[in-house]
Amino acid sequence: MAQWLKLARYEAAAMRRCDLVLAVGERRLRDVIDYRFAMADERVELLVRRGDDETIYEIEKDPDEDIGIDFVEPLFDRLRTCNNKCPFCFLTQMPKGMRKSLYLKDDDYRLGFLYGNFVTLTNLTEDDWQRIAEQHLSPMYVSIHATDRATRAVLLGKADVPDVLEQIRRFGELGIEVHTQIVALPGINDTAVLHESISQLAALYPVVQTIAVVPVGLTKYRFDGKRPQSIRAAIHVHETPEWIDTNWERQPLWDEAMQLQPATRQPAVDPAELGHCARQIVAADVPMRTFTAAEAGRVIDLIASYQQHFQRDFGTRLVYPSDEFYLLSERDMPPADEYDGMPQYSNGVGMTRDFIDGWARVQRRLPARMPAPTELTL
Repeated sequence: MAQWLKLARYEAAAMRRCDLVLAVGERRLRDVIDYRFAMADERVELLVRRGDDETIYEIEKDPDEDIGIDFVEPLFDRLRTCNNKCPFCFLTQMPKGMRKSLYLKDDDYRLGFLYGNFVTLTNLTEDDWQRIAEQHLSPMYVSIHATDRATRAVLLGKADVPDVLEQIRRFGELGIEVHTQIVALPGINDTAVLHESISQLAALYPVVQTIAVVPVGLTKYRFDGKRPQSIRAAIHVHETPEWIDTNWERQPLWDEAMQLQPATRQPAVDPAELGHCARQIVAADVPMRTFTAAEAGRVIDLIASYQQHFQRDFGTRLVYPSDEFYLLSERDMPPADEYDGMPQYSNGVGMTRDFIDGWARVQRRLPARMPAPTELTL
């Protein structure tokens, strides 16, 4: 049943694999976070079901002691699915015929806390906020893409979105730290919008601990023939039958009655001068594409100028381009000490430098030649 957590391992002889933990004390468990929170006491009672029998185990321990229980799944009250329709969503760029779990769109803040998954905060309820405060779930990992609300709405494929800066300020009031990421798209949020996003997020330091800027990733499965999809077309991929989940928020994406005159679509028009709906439509018609080498280099240079400023003011560079920007621009990776400990390593920031340095250390220990032909796979 949904309110149970299944045990994977327990070191003590009293409990067995596949026992079900129903509650700790009076607390029914929603996930492994609830379990850890409830187990912080020195004396706890576990309500456990084995088959048709229920047993209460009384346990005395040190407050921080791990009694050795592992769980098959971290969540048991249903994974929080994503209600966004991001045009660059990697799930809509998957080939068909893979295992079903690869197509599951999650946007669950609990996985952000547990594993560093980035979430958008667009589906948080007031109960979620109260729980985050009560259990002090820090740090959180937030996908920003743009601090400008209208631009962010486009990039999340929604008619409107919460003010993410206000949400981060609220995290700060709760003592919650935040790591952020920006997925950059050429022509959308890579120049003026990126300037604005970095500066506004930096104003929230030290609540905002890091800002990673990652180039949009596109696969061959997202193209119709040889014609790139527009942002609008990519968003509507989410509305095809195989992607509609009855639990997702159903809302109109675009006000189809609001149509701009052709003259408004000319390149001379500055999107920043347009209204909310107009900016959505203009941005939605921009083709999705990857960065050129020159464009990737300009993003690196923009971020480098901010890094110098932040290093002086904060003692940390704060904002980091992902490794892929250096690969796209054919520039050398920065030295390891410019990553400030690589806090966004799993997001592709510093991973290549770490590999290069690790290989250099190993290479010095390799023999000059092998006694026989040898094949290695990296």
